[in-house]
Amino acid sequence: MSREETNLWPDQQPDLDALSVNVKVHAEFVEGEDRIAFLVEVTDVPPSLLGVRMRLALGPVTVMTFTPPDRPTTHPLRFGPTRLDYANVVLLNSHVLTLRPDDATAQAAVTVHHGTGEVMEAMTLRDEAVFFERIQLHHSRFRDRRLLVLGARASFPHLASFEARCAALTVVAHRLLEADPAEPPSKFASALAAWVLSEGDILVTEGAARLAQAREAAWSDVRWTVSLATVCALLSLCRDDIEGAHHHFGIAAAQTHHVAVAPVSALNLVNACLFKGLLLAMDDRMEEAREHFERGVKAFPPCVAAQNVMLNVWVIGDLINVARASRLCFIALARCGLLPPSNEPVISPGSHLDLGGVQSPVARILAAGHARRLAEFVASVAEVSPKVLAS
Repeated sequence: MSREETNLWPDQQPDLDALSVNVKVHAEFVEGEDRIAFLVEVTDVPPSLLGVRMRLALGPVTVMTFTPPDRPTTHPLRFGPTRLDYANVVLLNSHVLTLRPDDATAQAAVTVHHGTGEVMEAMTLRDEAVFFERIQLHHSRFRDRRLLVLGARASFPHLASFEARCAALTVVAHRLLEADPAEPPSKFASALAAWVLSEGDILVTEGAARLAQAREAAWSDVRWTVSLATVCALLSLCRDDIEGAHHHFGIAAAQTHHVAVAPVSALNLVNACLFKGLLLAMDDRMEEAREHFERGVKAFPPCVAAQNVMLNVWVIGDLINVARASRLCFIALARCGLLPPSNEPVISPGSHLDLGGVQSPVARILAAGHARRLAEFVASVAEVSPKVLAS
């Protein structure tokens, strides 16, 4: 078949559409490897496309080329497997599967909608409800964490709502923060973190503006602005970006008065007060530090009042973690010399500024050698070596 014939005249486009309906792509992880295997099954080929070399692409990347036989067959045709690196697939800016004759222009390509396997499912979540079900909700999401990252990244360009876009970035950030901060990040992890922070800066700023302008804050705006600001602050610390941590912890801490709207954000809110206060004290901005530490202490009663302690046992566990963070805000006030003189002790001599005692990776991040200036300040206040901050 000539090149001219394979460049798809308009009357041939229906044949390519018909072929795409009969193409099914299966994608799964290669066992024991961070690679994805793709297999193609074709159940019927229009006569005009018999013997025509076809190109299957994932976004801009070719998955495989295959050529149907010159004559019709009565059995399904199978091609592959071909393999692509998981990291390279995740970092694609498009995860749309398309099909076209190898010699046709890219404009002629049609979308392939039929697929099997969890990898295909993660790349083709059909709407935001399914996105939340398979990527964000703990009881129904993918068990393989690689699929959470892939699904969040692949879905992001198609997500319209503020909460879904924030959730996608937050999911990826949490997977990055699960890594040992003492280990140098891979190029893949660094690229993902840069993407989260670039998009996260935009969304956190949008969320802060929405909350500042709202007469009544919406649950989703509070919950996702605080969550995304928190993980962006933590990633900033991992990247030795003190100003980024300042910015994001500050936005989260500023939403403390909204805890009744989003009780699920209680721990992030109080932690943000603690860490923002420490950053301010490090910069010798003591009055602002006092304001944030006091906000973290005073937030504890509203955090308790906002919760239904009979909802489940985890609510009380969460409040215990909030209490620890609020207590550290009080200890920080004392250790930074921000409490008024008193004839009675306000903390015991054994009350240490132990960041390892709060539910947060900050202590591990500092102990691993990141954000060294903050680590040295906290160590000086806590009267310990920076290396033992996470003990």
